Amino acid sequence: MMIFVFFLIAVAMAIDLRFMNQPNCKGNTVACLNLKPDTCCFVPSGRQFRHFSFVAVPGDWRIKMRGFVQYDCNGALLEHDSERVQGFKDYCFDTPAPTLDIRSGRYWFLSNAREASTTPSTNCSLVDTMILEDGRRYALHGLDEDAISEAFEGALNGTVEAAINKFDLALL
Repeated sequence: MMIFVFFLIAVAMAIDLRFMNQPNCKGNTVACLNLKPDTCCFVPSGRQFRHFSFVAVPGDWRIKMRGFVQYDCNGALLEHDSERVQGFKDYCFDTPAPTLDIRSGRYWFLSNAREASTTPSTNCSLVDTMILEDGRRYALHGLDEDAISEAFEGALNGTVEAAINKFDLALL
């Protein structure tokens, strides 16, 4: 019964996983919003990021967060256990070397009986949202990896408005 209640809480409150290239987890990002536990979130093929963050982690959750060098949540690079805090906490990760990049991430509850670190993720989700530095959020649902990559490139090089129009991105 307790596991079922824990599952319902996890479904009601999920964490955002964001990927970005500016230090301290700032700047334009692509993200998986409301990422469920044990779900791999990955960026478009050919893209990689130096920084990533898990956002709005409930302070009473005991989870392990992990970033990976491969697109399918394999090749673990960075990991961290959550801390007990009041309210919510954001966790920002920077890759340890300029030649190492993050391409996917996931989290799971530390109370899981199985060791998630050695079990490949079968649930995978391509980033679904682009969040601009000014706070605007755009849905990326329905776009393929090339279109998402092109839209995010527009956010990085100052042509984001053209990408928004080209792909008819909906403001969230």
